Amino acid sequence: MVKICKNNIFNFFEYIIAISFLLHCSTMWSYIPEIRGIFSGINYFFLLIGTVGCILLSLKKIIANHRRTRNTFISVFALIAYFFVYYIVTSSNLTNIFRFATAWILLFAYFRLSKDKHNAVSVLGKYKKMVVLVAVVSIIFWIFGSQFGVIRPSSEIYSDWSDRYVNSYMYLYFEPQYIHGFWGSSILVRNSAIFTEAPMCALAFCTALLVELFLEKKTNLFVCGVLTIGILTTISGTGYIVLILAYYFYFILSNKKGIFYQAVRVFLVFLSFGVVIGLYYILANRVTSLSGNIRIDDLKAGIQAWKEKLIFGNGIYNLSAIQKHMSSFRSYNVGFSNSIFQILSDGGIYLFGLYLVSGIKGIMTCLIKKDTYGTVFIILVIVLFALVISSYFNLTMCVFIMMSLGFLHSKRS
Repeated sequence: MVKICKNNIFNFFEYIIAISFLLHCSTMWSYIPEIRGIFSGINYFFLLIGTVGCILLSLKKIIANHRRTRNTFISVFALIAYFFVYYIVTSSNLTNIFRFATAWILLFAYFRLSKDKHNAVSVLGKYKKMVVLVAVVSIIFWIFGSQFGVIRPSSEIYSDWSDRYVNSYMYLYFEPQYIHGFWGSSILVRNSAIFTEAPMCALAFCTALLVELFLEKKTNLFVCGVLTIGILTTISGTGYIVLILAYYFYFILSNKKGIFYQAVRVFLVFLSFGVVIGLYYILANRVTSLSGNIRIDDLKAGIQAWKEKLIFGNGIYNLSAIQKHMSSFRSYNVGFSNSIFQILSDGGIYLFGLYLVSGIKGIMTCLIKKDTYGTVFIILVIVLFALVISSYFNLTMCVFIMMSLGFLHSKRS
C-alpha cells in the first residue's frame, strides 16, 4: 500500500515536469505582456518542484547506490563548471544562462538519480497525454470556432510574438495565424492551439505522435488519430513532412501480422518513390515561397553570426547577433527558425557540443541495442529540432539529456 502511494506521488511530480515541458514550448501565455513574467516564473517553478520531488522520493535508492550517486554529483559539478566557463568567456546575460544551466542540471540530476533506462521514457508518455488533451480542445475550437463560427472569440489579447492582437477563446485556444484558403480569397485559420504559431503547435503534436508510434509499447489508435488531425489542421510544412515520415517508418518497421499490415507494408515499398517525390514537392514549395526564402535567409544569417565567434558564440539568447545579418526584404519578420544555428551562434562549438555529443550517443546506443524504433525516433526528433526553433525548450533539453545517458529507448525493443 505504501509503495503504491509512493508511486502515485512520484507520477504526480512527473506530471508536473511534463506540464513544464508543455508550457515552455512557446505557449501564447508566455508572450502576453501582462503575465509573461509571472508565467515564466511559474514554468520554472514547475520544473524545479517536479524534478526535486522525484529526486526526494528516490532517496532510498540514491543512498543505496553510492557509486551512481557519487558519479552524478561529479557530473553535476562538471556541468556547473562547463556553464560557468561559457558565462565568463561570453559575458552572456546572467539570468538567461542561469535559467538554461539550471534547467539542464535539474533534468540531468532527475534522470541520473531517480530514473533508469527501463522507465526513463515515462515522463515523455505523460507529456504526450497532456498534448493529446490540448489537441482535442484545439480541434473542437478550430472546427466550431475558427471555421464555422459557432463558437465566438471571448476576447482579443496582445501577443509579443506576433506583435499584434489575436483572437482568444477563453485563453484555451488562439488564432495568431491565417493563410489564404483553397477557395479564392477566403481566409483559413491555422490551428495553433495554445501556442504562438502553427509550427510550434506542429512541433508539440509531432513530438507526441513520435512518442506514441516509436516509444510506447502499444499504439493507441485514438491518440494517433487525434494527433494526426491536429497536425493536419496546423497546415505546417514541417508538420506534414514529419507526419509522412513517421507513418512511413512505423508501417515499414511494424512486425504486426495480418492481411492489413502485410498489405500496407507491401504498398509502402512501392510507395517509397512517391514519398520521396511528395517530400521533395513540399520542400520545393517551402523553398520557393516567402516562408521558404525567410528560412534560407535564416540559415545564411545564422552561419554568418556563428562565423564571428566560432568557439564560444555571441552569448545565449543573443538574437541581435543574427538579426544584423538578415536580408532587408524580411524586415517585418526578424524572428529566427533554425535551432542548430541559433545554438551555434549563441554558444559556438562549445555549447553546441552538448547537443551534438548527446545526439551521437543516443543514436549509437540505439544502434548497438538494435533498437530500430528508438533510432528512428531520435532521427525524426532531430529533424524537428532543425526545422523548428526549440533550442532551449525544457522538452528539447530533456530529450537530448536522455540521449546522452542512453536512456532514450523504445518499449517495443
